[in-house]
Amino acid sequence: MLVVVYCLSAFTFDRTKFAINMEVYPSGWFEQTASVNADPVQVAVIYKSLKSLRIMSVLECLSRVGVNVMFSFRLHDIVQLSRRPRRLRSSVYPKRHRLGALGLVLSLAYTNTQAWMKEFTKLEFLHVESKVTSPMVFLPDDIFDDMSSLTHVHLAMFAPMAKLPSFQGLTGLKSITLAAFLALQEFPLLTNLHNLERLVIVGLPSIDSLPDLAPVQSLKSFVVSDRGAWCCNGFLGDCDLSSDKCMVHPVWGTPAATCLPSNRTEKIATPATLELVQKFAPTVCGPVLRPGELEGPPTPDIMAPCNGTLYRQCPTPDNTESMCYNARFMAIACTTNPFPIEMRRRQIAQGVGDKCDPEAEAWLGCT
Repeated sequence: MLVVVYCLSAFTFDRTKFAINMEVYPSGWFEQTASVNADPVQVAVIYKSLKSLRIMSVLECLSRVGVNVMFSFRLHDIVQLSRRPRRLRSSVYPKRHRLGALGLVLSLAYTNTQAWMKEFTKLEFLHVESKVTSPMVFLPDDIFDDMSSLTHVHLAMFAPMAKLPSFQGLTGLKSITLAAFLALQEFPLLTNLHNLERLVIVGLPSIDSLPDLAPVQSLKSFVVSDRGAWCCNGFLGDCDLSSDKCMVHPVWGTPAATCLPSNRTEKIATPATLELVQKFAPTVCGPVLRPGELEGPPTPDIMAPCNGTLYRQCPTPDNTESMCYNARFMAIACTTNPFPIEMRRRQIAQGVGDKCDPEAEAWLGCT
């Protein structure tokens, strides 16, 4: 409880800055995620402290009572030892790695998904941004089978991945974001995701239908941006191949979609699916991504003009307005994306966010 009180009094979140992101960026974009904009250390502390206050079962209640009793005994022993000091044997662990010996320091670095990742059954938060130049192509089929504690999943830039593992084990999931799965052919079933509150689908151009959305009727946010062929190929009703969502994708180059057969017996939108799509019509089946609106992998050529300086104006061959920006936590590079440029202009005008540099950001209105 003391930690929670401390968090409320000491931790801050720039709501004005976040409100600008919500106004400038299209629905479902990376910059609209609150946890991404907040201090990651503060987020981790808050989640941990709030969870520590929850008692989920009788066994957990008894365990906490037992731990407190044991702590009292240990405290009594410490007091007794302090009153009767004696020479103790030196630690068998190296002095510089005592935290590691206690299991408090753990560093793991892997370049692919290990099969034993499914053993993290108590995992609650999973956010993975795959590397654009060498993206992940595979996830074990049973990786989520025993992850009922997982509440947040964000998977992005898995461009060549053609199949996702089953989501049936994610019974506690509240939010899921899938972005830039260019080769994904089928969306996993949502049968057991009754607690899901937020569903974001961005850049899944090869998906031609959705699973039954009846199990997730409690959704509070449903966002689909960039191309969704199922929006115009007849899955929702009439087929309209003249829609830009069914044409060749202007960024990914995904082939044009075709109409689903009228006499099909599968890939038919259920009444619950149609109802949910209609409910969230303003944020579903939005505009297609256009060239210049998404930052690609940073290269030396577009990083050099920035020299590590954020928000500096940088030159482009066609004189398009461009700015140095670290999109999605990548390296600072020159981008023509109009959204971060407008975002920074509004931040400077309202006096929020990072303090502006008059020398580098005069073109944005900094004085």
